[in-house]
Amino acid sequence: NSSVLHNIQALTAPQPEQKIQEISGSLTEQTPHEAMSQILNRALKLNLTVAEEPVYVVLKETEKYKSKAGIDKEADKKGYFKLQTDDDLNKLRKLYGEVVGAEKANKDFSQTYTTPLSAVHKAALRTPIAHLYKKLLEIHTKFSKDEQQLISDEKEARLKLIEAAGGEQLKTAAADTVTAISTGPEFTTETLPWDPSGDRDANCAAAGDTKNKAGMTLATDMLCICFAKKNCGHTFCQTSALTTTDHGSAKQASDVITDWHATVKLCKETPVGNTLAQRAHLILASIADFKARLGKNMIKIATVTSAANGAVKVGNFYGFFVYGGSPPTCGSNGSSETSAAGKGVCIDYSAVRKPGKEIRNYGIKVVYR
Repeated sequence: NSSVLHNIQALTAPQPEQKIQEISGSLTEQTPHEAMSQILNRALKLNLTVAEEPVYVVLKETEKYKSKAGIDKEADKKGYFKLQTDDDLNKLRKLYGEVVGAEKANKDFSQTYTTPLSAVHKAALRTPIAHLYKKLLEIHTKFSKDEQQLISDEKEARLKLIEAAGGEQLKTAAADTVTAISTGPEFTTETLPWDPSGDRDANCAAAGDTKNKAGMTLATDMLCICFAKKNCGHTFCQTSALTTTDHGSAKQASDVITDWHATVKLCKETPVGNTLAQRAHLILASIADFKARLGKNMIKIATVTSAANGAVKVGNFYGFFVYGGSPPTCGSNGSSETSAAGKGVCIDYSAVRKPGKEIRNYGIKVVYR
């Protein structure tokens, strides 16, 4: 039953952060935001190499112009600056130090470009640099707009994945705080997708479109294939009992949460991919794996006597079931590996595998940008 277990991690894990590598050949990878910030810093330095004298006066005289407020008091100085905060002023001073090769500043820029420039060179370069800087700011404005849209799209995609994994309740719990790269919320008794009014077979025998029952979330389906309608140890997902919860009767989420914690431990080491492309591939591969396993996880103990208990009947079963003898079902009451009664700790997806239908938790449509 590995495909469902693999999917839950791929859907709930933070998305890999997108990074790029500089064309310059540096091995350092950066996020697009970091790369744009670095480009803007370089452009600011270029601007400072040709700045007019009032700008240099303000940046040099740190005692007189300690803050933005001090600059704003002098009309002949204020017009040269577009400062929002004192932090903006401090940033300019740091960059100015690098341009002029100040004692405690990084000297890479000043040594590479032989700055500060002469008055003649400043005058010659001032207009073309101003033109280039204006164009860069236009690009940055568009970049910022696209970046915000990307952040919004990534969050929407993340919430859709969380919903597929854990349902509407878990998505709602995540909506206000989760980002593409942050850790999502864990299940609680309030968000665990399990119907407290039904026993294991009422919740799991057949997939459909009923909230907190099989076919609606991966978490519910994970519980369904690991637990039977009985009151002793459940050994269908590992050789030793996961828990001893009595699923022969209806159970509240406060009881089933123990089963969830035991079940999810089985897939803690599942790879989720280090890039968005790898993540998308793993999800698609898991979906293909799920479909390939339908009707396959059976134990044959008797001769198939009619079409009623043949391949057509079990083609949409996922999970363990006994094949032969009686017509197989995903009713788990009395299920065992040797029973000829056609029992199964499985889910019958027939109702949602018809033309025009899809299993909700596998009908994920996410575009990785």
